[in-house]
Amino acid sequence: MTDARAEMRRREEPLLDFLPRHWPGLISPRHLAPLASLFERVARGERVRALVSVPAQHGKTTLLLAGVAWLLRRQPTWPVAYVTYAQDQADTQSILAQRVALSAGAITGSDRQTLRTWSTPRGGSAFFTGVGGPLTGNPARLLLIDDPYKNRIEADSPLTQSRVEDYLTSVGLTRLPEDGSAISVHTRWNENDLNGRLGRGEIGAGDWETVNLPFLSNVSGEADDTGDVVLWPREQLASGAWVGWTPEGARQRLREVGPHDAASIYQGHPRPRGGTVYRQPDRCLVPHLTGSRLVIGADCAGTDGPLSNHSVFVALAVRGYGETMTADVAGILRLKLRPEHAAPPVLAWQRSFGGTPLHIEATRDGRDLGAALQRIAPGLAIAYVGATGDKFLRAQPSAAAWNAGRIRVPVDARTMRSTTDDDLSDFVRVTTRFTGMGDAHDDDVDALSHAWSVAQTPAPVNRTVRESDHDF
Repeated sequence: MTDARAEMRRREEPLLDFLPRHWPGLISPRHLAPLASLFERVARGERVRALVSVPAQHGKTTLLLAGVAWLLRRQPTWPVAYVTYAQDQADTQSILAQRVALSAGAITGSDRQTLRTWSTPRGGSAFFTGVGGPLTGNPARLLLIDDPYKNRIEADSPLTQSRVEDYLTSVGLTRLPEDGSAISVHTRWNENDLNGRLGRGEIGAGDWETVNLPFLSNVSGEADDTGDVVLWPREQLASGAWVGWTPEGARQRLREVGPHDAASIYQGHPRPRGGTVYRQPDRCLVPHLTGSRLVIGADCAGTDGPLSNHSVFVALAVRGYGETMTADVAGILRLKLRPEHAAPPVLAWQRSFGGTPLHIEATRDGRDLGAALQRIAPGLAIAYVGATGDKFLRAQPSAAAWNAGRIRVPVDARTMRSTTDDDLSDFVRVTTRFTGMGDAHDDDVDALSHAWSVAQTPAPVNRTVRESDHDF
């Protein structure tokens, strides 16, 4: 075979075969074939405008970076632009893509290469930038948008949503010629993320095709939380490491993350907020205390008027860590009192749990209320915990465990420590009516969420109950 024919065959190599040959240790990501086919169409000269949603940790960025190198070997005169949520992330991805491009001979070490821009011997180029970064003077035959949001907090922020949209329309798309292509690939977060708005035609022209790759589906290919078909079947890398999922593991993961994240991050079909988050709880006759560790979450209020919020304290008896962690609600205290009146009963309640610290959100108000309580009752043990996102997002981990039956609630308050019938019934009522959409009452959910979050981190402040601890 002549050198020219060998080179032609290399250039015609499919992307899914190209990736494992030039990225050591990886296997062909066959589960991402629909995404790879978009690159094939672009390379043939087709104008492509596509919105792709892929579950987290499924190798989409790896394929995109290899795709940049593959495309420049196939079309060595083309300019390609890659955009992600921040410049430092773009720089990291550029290094990975350069390695693949060098291995494939798409670029050479003798050509002028920088971290953010590198060129082929025939005038093609790749430019890597973050949202908000410069693209002026950098035309693109293909614009790749890979994860324009760093996390859910950014994706749920109207300000960040607007910034991403403005960058796409006023900067990104203006770099393309008439036959230029654009592919936006990201985990879905909510109805108003970039792919959601583009898909509904609310941003620019509505001629985008949608490719959703659900984490778990049924035999018809439809997203299905109880299905038997995983996007990435479990397989072993050359290193011996296992990747991918079994159907059982996938179903378990969707139960663990809760319906909101399951629908958006994993299945690609975000649900609007507004429905209840916690179902009716699984019940137990008596909290399982022996061998458990006690964790108390608190949400404190500073006033005592008729329209004031409650101060709520929730004690959990917790067993295990991580995805198998379980808990029984061991005690509840609900008060509508100012700190000077609330401190004595809170101290007495805490002592009934052996002095287990109260975990209060580390906001300015939270610290002020904690300090006020300790001034009145110096014996109170208080720890402060960070909290990110709004109440709805903070509730997701505990809601997932609650809905999976991993958080149980006693049937009778008399089996709990220092808990009244009213406090137990009100706790269940408030929790199961919580929507995260301006609820009039949500203090019980915040207290529960703080306790569950703290319990996930092994720490010496969480007290283990022994068989002899009849009074904790």
